[in-house]
Amino acid sequence: MLVSLAGAGGAQAGTVSVGARLPMKVAENFVIGCPESCAVTNPIAPGGASDVSPVDGVILRWRLDRGRVPTPGFEHPGYRLRVLTPLASGYLGAGTSSLSVPARAGTVETFSTFLPVKAGQLIALEAENGDSGIRFGFSGAASSVFLEPTIADGETGAENPAWEDGYLFPFNADVLPPPQIDRVSPSGGSFATGTKVTVTGQNFAEVTSVTVGGQAVEFAVDSETQLSAVMPPREQLGSVPVKVVTVAGSVDTANGFSYEGCVVPKLKEKPLKAVRKVLDRHKCRLGEVRKRYGATSKTGRVKRQHPRRGTVLPLGGKVEVALWLDPAKG
Repeated sequence: MLVSLAGAGGAQAGTVSVGARLPMKVAENFVIGCPESCAVTNPIAPGGASDVSPVDGVILRWRLDRGRVPTPGFEHPGYRLRVLTPLASGYLGAGTSSLSVPARAGTVETFSTFLPVKAGQLIALEAENGDSGIRFGFSGAASSVFLEPTIADGETGAENPAWEDGYLFPFNADVLPPPQIDRVSPSGGSFATGTKVTVTGQNFAEVTSVTVGGQAVEFAVDSETQLSAVMPPREQLGSVPVKVVTVAGSVDTANGFSYEGCVVPKLKEKPLKAVRKVLDRHKCRLGEVRKRYGATSKTGRVKRQHPRRGTVLPLGGKVEVALWLDPAKG
């Protein structure tokens, strides 16, 4: 298994490449079978790479190295990618790609698909000879699958004990795991204006949508681990989930972004010094201060305020007060 970065091996960022490193030599007269409980590693695969998916996800594309095909009748076969669930005595067909026909032998070709796969499932190749009707499948990295005849998705096929010599066509597949969200920064902002945030996480390749509180928002994918979005204005305060959707699945955070505002507190009878502290705790600011009947900033107490208690203002909203002389200080 290798984790592919952009431009590495032709795989898109965020994908896990499963199978052989291509191109590689095609083995002729290679015995494909399970002489030791299906635990045979293909000796020509560098490092004994595995064709078992290490993650849940979606196969986005796969590559095939046809090499030389000396057997008559196999010059132009079609190929399908198979997803198989290992069972005690065989395999369960769990998914099949559409038929792909390579342009010519001796080349490595890439084919697009959309094939869900789960961790532990086998990614195998099925080749079809249109002339003879023979179908067989095997991995480009482990000789663990041989289908004769082929099994349909949802059906179980037992291992065939009558193994024969065959030809190995190395291939690999790009699996994109579901996305993960690690953090939304900033985690909150004003309800009245759009706030630009950075979402960091994993597997942000192939993002199809980002929603905030169920509302779709504009976004830009900066890298495999980061995207940017603008939180839309909202009438209500409080936390809402942020959801990222890719072709491989979705993830959301229950309290991804908090809409904040200035909820005007009760200020009546408070001295100006206390007013400043209370407003700061409620994310408000002090506006115009009027003084009446000889009141000063030190001796006056709030008699009136505007807007009234409970009013919701944008972050940093200003609250005006009128100070009257505190009789005890007169």
